[in-house]
Amino acid sequence: MMRFTLRAQSLKSLGENAKSFELNLPNNPLICNSADGSFSDLILHRLLLMSCECTKISAKAFTNLTLKSLHLNQNKLPHFPDLTDHEETLTFRQSLFVMKLINNVISNLSKANFQGFDSLEQLNIEYNQIRHLPDDCFENLKSIKSLNFNKNHIHAVQEFALNNPTLRYINLQNNPPLVFSFRGKDLFRHATGIETIYLADCRFEQDTPKYLFQNLTSLKWLKLESVKLSSFGRYGLRGLANLSTLHLDSLLLTELHDETFAGLDSLTELYITANRIRIVNTSSFPGRLSQNIKKLDFSDNPFDCSCELFWFMNWVTDNKHKLMQYGDRTDRYKCSSPESMKNVHLSDLHLSPEECISRPLNVAVWVNLVKNVLLPEFEVHTQPPFKVCMYGRNWLADRNIDECIVESLTQSRKTLMLVTNAFAESQWCQFEIAMAQLRIIENDNDNLLLAVVEDIDYVNMTPRLRLIMKRKVYLRWTEDEVGKGLFWERLKQMLRAESGSLVETMPPREELRSVLS
Repeated sequence: MMRFTLRAQSLKSLGENAKSFELNLPNNPLICNSADGSFSDLILHRLLLMSCECTKISAKAFTNLTLKSLHLNQNKLPHFPDLTDHEETLTFRQSLFVMKLINNVISNLSKANFQGFDSLEQLNIEYNQIRHLPDDCFENLKSIKSLNFNKNHIHAVQEFALNNPTLRYINLQNNPPLVFSFRGKDLFRHATGIETIYLADCRFEQDTPKYLFQNLTSLKWLKLESVKLSSFGRYGLRGLANLSTLHLDSLLLTELHDETFAGLDSLTELYITANRIRIVNTSSFPGRLSQNIKKLDFSDNPFDCSCELFWFMNWVTDNKHKLMQYGDRTDRYKCSSPESMKNVHLSDLHLSPEECISRPLNVAVWVNLVKNVLLPEFEVHTQPPFKVCMYGRNWLADRNIDECIVESLTQSRKTLMLVTNAFAESQWCQFEIAMAQLRIIENDNDNLLLAVVEDIDYVNMTPRLRLIMKRKVYLRWTEDEVGKGLFWERLKQMLRAESGSLVETMPPREELRSVLS
C-alpha cells in the first residue's frame, strides 16, 4: 500500500500508477469545497481529511470509491455527512468498515443517516454535541460492532436505541446530563453479544439498574464510574457469567449486598474506589470470588476498622499483591471509624482474633457458608445441578415456620444437616431434627445426611443430636483447600446415592437407652 500526505499539491500529480493507497490531507481548508470527483480516479482504502475546517462534505467527493476507512476528525461538521440520497455513493457506503468523526459539532443522529452502510463495523463520534439517541437509530448498521459516543451531550437514550445483535462495544462515558429514566430492561435486549460497556457521569432515575445488564452472557468488561447509585441491588449483575473486569468507581455505594457478585465466576479484576463502603466481609465475596480475584481496588473508602473488618484484613494479609494502591502506603486505605482509629492506615491496623472471633461472628460465617459457598457449589458448579430448598429463599412469606419445615422435609429427596453450635442451640433446628427422624420412621427411608461445620460444645450436645452423630457417618468441614475438594466430592456422592432402610441403621435397644439417658 502506498501512503501520501498532501498539503498544497494537486491530486492530479499523483499519477496514473498511484492506484491503491492511504491518502492523508491534513490542514487543507480548500479540500472541503474542491473535492467533488477529485478522488474518483483513485482506488483508496483509507482517506484522512482531518483538521480541514470542513463544515460540509460533498457527496460527490466519494463517487465510486471503495473506501475501507474514512477519518473526518477535527473539523466543524454540524451534521452527519449527507450521503444516503446519492446513488453515486452507494458503492462507498457498502464498502466502508470504519468511520471516525471525532471532534466535530454534530448534534443529531437518525436512522436515515446510516442507510446503505451495510459493512460499517466501527463508528466513532467522540467529542461532538450529540444530544439524543432515538429508538432504532442504528438499525441500518447490519454489521456494527463498535459505537463510541464519549464526550458528547447526550441527555436521553431511548430504550430501543441499541438493538443491534452484532454490537460488541459501546462507550457512553462522559455525557454528564445523561439520565436513564426507564428501568433499562430493553436497552440491550437485542444486543446480547455485547462484550464491553463504558458508562460514566450518568444517572439512573430508578436508582438501581436492576434489569440493565441482565442476560448479557457475553459481557467481559463493564465500567460504571461516577454513576449516582447508593446500592447495586441484589440482581443488578445477575447472569454475567463471563464478566472478567468490573469498575464500580465513585458510585456513592454504601454497601455490597451479599448477592451483588453472586455467579460472577469469571471475575478477576474488581475496582470499587471512592465509594462509601465501610465494611468488607466474607459475604461481600460469594462463592470463589475471593480466590479468583487477581486485582482488587478498594481505595478511598471510609473503612470501619472494628471487628467487622476482621475477615477483610485477614484476606489482605494473604493477598497484598492483589490489592491495588495498597503497597505504597498512600492515604488511600485509611480508617474513618471508630474515632480512636481515625486516619490509621490499614497496614497499621491489628485486629485481635481473641476479641473479634465470637459466637455471633461464627454464626454469620456459617450462614455465609450456606449462602455463598454451598448453594453455588450445588446449583452452579455441579452438572446436573442439585435443587436446594433453603429458608428465606424457598419458603413463602406469611406461613408458619413449622408448616414450612414439614412441607420441605416431605418434598425433599435428601435432608442435609449442617451442624454448628448455633444450630444445636436453636429450638427450630431441634424441631427440624425431630421431624426428619419422624419422616425416616414413617417412610423407612434413612435420607438424613450429616456434616459437622465446627466443634460442638458439650452443653449443646442434645441426646437426639448425640445419637445421630454416634450412629451416622458424617462429614467434617475444613478450611484446607484439598480437604474442601474431598468434602464436596464425598457429599455429592452421598446426595446422589439411594437412601437406606431404617431397619438396617436402627441402633440396639441398649445403645439407644444409654445415649438418651
